[in-house]
Amino acid sequence: MLQKKKLKKKLRNNFFDCFLFLFFLLVSLSTQAAYIEPYLGQVRYQQVQSVTNSAGSNVSVIRDKGQRFGIGLRYGPHFGPVFLGIDFSYFPLKRVDTLSGATNNTFLFFGPTLGMQIPFLPLRVWSSFSYLDRVRNNGAAYSGKSFKFGAGFLFSAHVSFNIEFGKHVYSRYEKEGTVWQYPLSQAGLYLQRPEMKTIFLSLSFPFYNF
Repeated sequence: MLQKKKLKKKLRNNFFDCFLFLFFLLVSLSTQAAYIEPYLGQVRYQQVQSVTNSAGSNVSVIRDKGQRFGIGLRYGPHFGPVFLGIDFSYFPLKRVDTLSGATNNTFLFFGPTLGMQIPFLPLRVWSSFSYLDRVRNNGAAYSGKSFKFGAGFLFSAHVSFNIEFGKHVYSRYEKEGTVWQYPLSQAGLYLQRPEMKTIFLSLSFPFYNF
């Protein structure tokens, strides 16, 4: 019975992911003007989590920063200079949190993206949003919302150098079926929501009307 409940919960969590993918796939096929853009590069990240007392004053701040190799993919339809679709990215990182300490984790971003090619210039800009932002580690998971803004310089029709700025805020922590909502009370102190800022430098390879 417990396994059935976990399966149903997993299906609900993945429903929106599947819906987005199928929606943009159908739109792309119907318009016959699709693009696909794999990318890879270096992610610099900085994480912050505050610990406060009952008066709301900071007792301590947990900080961690580093850099990792990341990969991703953007896919969807385009209409002239405007393109939309889904954005997926992944990279490993070391996360520091009061509940789990310093651990190796995997970062997953999945959400809609919207952008455009700047007329008469080899420049593109876009933004992506995700409320399915997840960090996972050995059965534990952080989840929340995130936003990314990016810009790219086209060296050629199929090679682009990009920079993306992201902000990620995690409001839930889940482990072994138990879910906590931030802020968390622990020994008279309050653990605030972990936040992470990222800068992603990447090379991408856009292909249009494939």
